[in-house]
Amino acid sequence: LGPNSEISIDTLDARLATDGARTIVLTQLQGDIQHNVATREDGSSYVVSTPAGTGTAVGTQFQVVVLGTDLVQFMVMAGQVDVTSADASVPVMSGQASTVVAGQPPTPPALFISGEGEVSQMGAVWIIAGQTFQTDANTRILGNPQVGDWVRVEGYLLPDGTALATRIVLLYGAPENRFS
Repeated sequence: LGPNSEISIDTLDARLATDGARTIVLTQLQGDIQHNVATREDGSSYVVSTPAGTGTAVGTQFQVVVLGTDLVQFMVMAGQVDVTSADASVPVMSGQASTVVAGQPPTPPALFISGEGEVSQMGAVWIIAGQTFQTDANTRILGNPQVGDWVRVEGYLLPDGTALATRIVLLYGAPENRFS
């Protein structure tokens, strides 16, 4: 669980493999949570509901980031997660991400990217650690980073190869950006 994360356990039927299928249903209301789901071939299910969409996994390692009440990102590290919203579902495979805006279908799966580095340009286009990232109306910028600050960036590659940032988080400010 990341800081300020909130999750509820809605259904917890965690049977032994010899006793039948497991059913686990969670609701993630906010924050950044990594989920590690053991592989079972017995019809077990693991579901994470969010304010914007739902992810269903079987034998998977994935991360769910709830960025407010209207934006959620599912990032899959291993296996597959079926992401559903607005009566549409997309399979998100290892190394891919899908973003869900409340009331809209999930974005097509795309290769996810993440990293850390110093900000050298801000605006519609950010340059972080020498890499260029586009932003859009759904990009969340947390902590008021400035040029010279160190940030973490997460996002995905668009079909044309452009890196789109979904979240930029201030990790620590440059000394020249601090006030005391």
